[in-house]
Amino acid sequence: MPKDQLFAAQVGLLMRNLAAGTVLAHAAAAVVVIMLLLPIVNPVLLLSWVALLLGVLVLRSWHMHHSLQSRNYEQEPRKVCWQLIAGISLTGATWVAGYIYVATVAPVNVQYIFLLVIVLIAALAMGASVVVREY
Repeated sequence: MPKDQLFAAQVGLLMRNLAAGTVLAHAAAAVVVIMLLLPIVNPVLLLSWVALLLGVLVLRSWHMHHSLQSRNYEQEPRKVCWQLIAGISLTGATWVAGYIYVATVAPVNVQYIFLLVIVLIAALAMGASVVVREY
C-alpha cells in the first residue's frame, strides 16, 4: 500500500474511533467536574465553561462525521489531520483554561481531583489516537 493511502486509511480509522466516543467521554468528565465544582465555582461561570467545552466537542464530532461521509480524508489526509490536531488543541485549551481558573479558587484537594479527571480524559483519548503518530 502506498504511503499516502496508508496515511489516509489511518486518518479515517482515527476519525471512526473518535467521532462519537470523544463527545461521550468528555461529556461524562464534564458531569463529574460539575458535581465536583458546583459548590465552589459560580454556577453560571461553570455552566458556561461546560457549554463551551461541549460546543467544541460537537463541532469536532460534526467535522469527523462530515469528513467520513464526504471521504475528503482520502483526497487530503494531511489537511484533515491538521484540522483534527487543531480541534484537539482547542479542546485541550478549554480544559486547561478551566483548570487554571479552578487553581485560583478551589482548595488543593479539589484541584488534584480536577487534574485527575483531565489526565484520565487525555489517557482515554490517547488510546484511541495511537493509530496516527502525528496526532
